[in-house]
Amino acid sequence: KELENFTVQIAERNLGKYRRFREYRKDGNGDPEVRFISWYLKQNSRRSDHTHHTITYRDLDTILRTYNCYLSDPSANKINVYKIKSRRRLLWGKTEKTIRVCRIGFPGWSKQVGKQNIKYVREELGLSQKDGIDSAAFYKQADNMRGLIALYEGALQRLAYR
Repeated sequence: KELENFTVQIAERNLGKYRRFREYRKDGNGDPEVRFISWYLKQNSRRSDHTHHTITYRDLDTILRTYNCYLSDPSANKINVYKIKSRRRLLWGKTEKTIRVCRIGFPGWSKQVGKQNIKYVREELGLSQKDGIDSAAFYKQADNMRGLIALYEGALQRLAYR
């Protein structure tokens, strides 16, 4: 609701209620609206995390399950990566379909996953930085763009009609 109201205040050029905006307007350095919006977004967001984390295959499976994906069927030093796709049906509720997305090397559940394997799995599942899921979101379940859009979907739709 706060983000929705802030967006409307920007559109209506009604930022004068914020003390920081009034300070920016007084000092005469650059565009006060742009400076204030930039400040506001920095205060209410976090930096994108690009770090790599060392995890085991068991840890990777746990992380993937939070995204409706999982590791299964190890054989010949390989393991399959699956994604569960849900679809709502009009009359009979929801159906789920499991799809094999890719296959990666697998030395054992307690062994570390190589950086390239993690990168490959994330890209194949649409869980990479370019998909709005940075390292903090992937490894630590911090807010990600998909989650934020889902969280604010109602507010974004209401904004379209304000």
